[in-house]
Amino acid sequence: MNQTDTLLTYDQWCQLFKKHLKKTIKHNVYRFLYGAALFLILAVPPIAMIIHWIIVGY
Repeated sequence: MNQTDTLLTYDQWCQLFKKHLKKTIKHNVYRFLYGAALFLILAVPPIAMIIHWIIVGY
């Protein structure tokens, strides 16, 4: 790796860790919401049509 080692104080490390943690949580929330929206768009209409067909009969 061509990454240089950086010496950080504990406070600097805490700030960097919190920033990275927030970024990771935000990414995971966006990923979950994207997956939920995709599921709703792709799966709910056919299921609703089948349920409608069972209830109404046409």
